[in-house]
Amino acid sequence: QKGRCEPCPLGSIAEDAGSVSCSECQLGYANRTGMSMCYTCPRYSARGPSSKGINESECECIAGYYTRYPNSTGPIQCTVCPTGAICEGGKSMPYPRPGFWGDVECINGTKECDETRWDKFIECVPPGDCKGGPDFACTRGRKGRMCRDPEDGWTVVGDSWWLECGKYGGVGSALGMFATIMIWFGLNGVASSTYNALNIALLFIQLTALISQYGLKWHSNLTYLNIALGIGNFDVDFVTPRCIFENSWGPFTSFYFQISLPFMFGLVYIVFFLLRDGYRRRLHVKAEDVGRSEEVFNAPLWKRVGKQIASFVLVNYNTLSTKTLSSFRCNTFPDGNRYLVHAPQVECWQGWHLLMVTLSCIYIVGILIGLPVMLFLVIRHHKRQGTLHSPLVDWQWGFVHSSYEMDYKFWEVVLVIRRFGVALITVTIDEPMIQAAATIILLTILIAAHVFTRPFIHSGLDVLDFICLCGCSMYVLAGLLMYPSVTKQAQGHVCTSDVYDPFCEKDKAVKEAISYVSLCSVFVTLFLAGMLTVFLIREAR
Repeated sequence: QKGRCEPCPLGSIAEDAGSVSCSECQLGYANRTGMSMCYTCPRYSARGPSSKGINESECECIAGYYTRYPNSTGPIQCTVCPTGAICEGGKSMPYPRPGFWGDVECINGTKECDETRWDKFIECVPPGDCKGGPDFACTRGRKGRMCRDPEDGWTVVGDSWWLECGKYGGVGSALGMFATIMIWFGLNGVASSTYNALNIALLFIQLTALISQYGLKWHSNLTYLNIALGIGNFDVDFVTPRCIFENSWGPFTSFYFQISLPFMFGLVYIVFFLLRDGYRRRLHVKAEDVGRSEEVFNAPLWKRVGKQIASFVLVNYNTLSTKTLSSFRCNTFPDGNRYLVHAPQVECWQGWHLLMVTLSCIYIVGILIGLPVMLFLVIRHHKRQGTLHSPLVDWQWGFVHSSYEMDYKFWEVVLVIRRFGVALITVTIDEPMIQAAATIILLTILIAAHVFTRPFIHSGLDVLDFICLCGCSMYVLAGLLMYPSVTKQAQGHVCTSDVYDPFCEKDKAVKEAISYVSLCSVFVTLFLAGMLTVFLIREAR
């Protein structure tokens, strides 16, 4: 001005000496007067839209990045957005995508959290439980860590169907629990009988129900099928009394009730047998009147009850295995504490969890391992003594060995191992794709063993068991195909059912077709089991 140059003010520069005007810094900043070059913002950051460009503190993270140290006075350090989160840039903190959960108190800094994990986001199982968004919301009816707790006035059926109790919720819950218990008694009756085809079908239902718990991207067409399959696993969480007794049902109640369930059924059978015996004595009913031998008719109460408890443990083996093994499976959350994976509201290795682990150890050794070992020893003993087909032994343990060839009378133990193997995969492996791959390997080994031995007396049962094993494998494969992008056009795209993407249309159509094939395979398998049962009953007559 008037023959002399003035230094450019803060936020602007003169690129050449003697410039007649100053240029504002568009992206970076000028924190001193008279600068000829703008300083650039640190990596992955840029000036805010309304800033003046006079200080490095005006630099903010760009979209897709955030700073882990928002209160730092030094240069801003921007980090790529965590998996499962959305980062809008600027000074905003990450928040969860739909289907993911984050600890809002850790993100907001309102509680002390682990320095290396406070900004981690965890995928919800199922993803639909977590709504996500800036308010870290759960889907309606859910609350708590991982959105696994029902809100007051809500209940959950089959671990997937969330319902508001409403005016008649208590009545509905009571009827649902009564119907479920009656179905369980019926299934236990099937398991302790000689309806062998239905036994195989029940095993197929249970294994498929376990597979449906894998965190694969199951098609919505399979939702209700997966819920219905779950009733065959005798899980006490299938229908809970939350609408009757609010806040009375939690992970500890569920665990203790589940492991006590076989003995509760035993008490019911004790009452039933005592009433029936009293009725028979009153009417002077004799063994020949009910088609039984004297030895069986007068069998002691403990043998009759023991048979029912043993059969109930066998059909309940999947859930007993997952419940007890799950008590050891913990995960470190953003606050640095470890919580149960299947019940994130329970802190591991503290208080009541220690009792849960202790009981699980006793149960695994005494029941889950002890029962199949006992069955093997009992069958081997009576086989060596030649009493395996005596009236009393055949009545008490016939449901375990009567279907199999003489060389494979122990094969029920192999079926127990089949249940335990899938349950172990469900509990111990976190990654859904690896779960599915491990299950396919296990099922392939089981199919090979079955084809090699053909253990059943009736060839139709061999065929049915082979079909059921193949059906389980198909269900796992269907789940695998649901998880990634199937078609070439969809590679590199995240295909969801609620967002239109031209690259995903064929992919969605293929996955829907796979879901229908899966539905058909389950129903056809169960239909064949029913038909074979009818055929065997007619053949026996």
